[in-house]
Amino acid sequence: MAATMRQAARMSTTSTSQRCSRVVVRAASVAVSAPVVVKQQGAFTCRGTVRKVNEDRYDVKVVAPTASDKGDPFAFVGVYDGHGGSAVAEWLSQNLFSVVGQHWQGGSAPESCIADAYTQADKQLLVSKGFMGLGERGIGGSKCGATAVNALLFSAPDGSTQLLTANVGDARILLIRDGQALELSEEHVPDK
Repeated sequence: MAATMRQAARMSTTSTSQRCSRVVVRAASVAVSAPVVVKQQGAFTCRGTVRKVNEDRYDVKVVAPTASDKGDPFAFVGVYDGHGGSAVAEWLSQNLFSVVGQHWQGGSAPESCIADAYTQADKQLLVSKGFMGLGERGIGGSKCGATAVNALLFSAPDGSTQLLTANVGDARILLIRDGQALELSEEHVPDK
């Protein structure tokens, strides 16, 4: 998605940070003055040198925007770095887009919508599977988790194209414009 936005469009940025009991979500939206068309999209992941299996997952959804879709996302990209197993990353790749859709308000307050969706996903992932809430915690067990990074393109009510980025954990989003990398997210690490 970043590669489709290499043009030198004027951009304005707003960002927010929301802290919940367990989740810190940073989200930023960027207004792009020129129309954006996603011509191609792709994804790739590979197993690192330490693990025997690849614990990472991704999700890419692109649809052609129409006039009736004002405010609805027409491109959604997610990368999920599994930790201690792939169960949480797998769940995110299969479910986070629909959770975002449940919280989406037609492009109104997009940063709050994505933060609320991340918080709801966190709650769903942590639900205990045992009898009467006893037993192993959540999807994949107590040692399984994932970082998440997402980018959404949507048409704002004023007709401009908006890019919304959000992340939890040490994942980053870069926008490549004119061969230069522009960091659109800030990773959550203990020293920051």
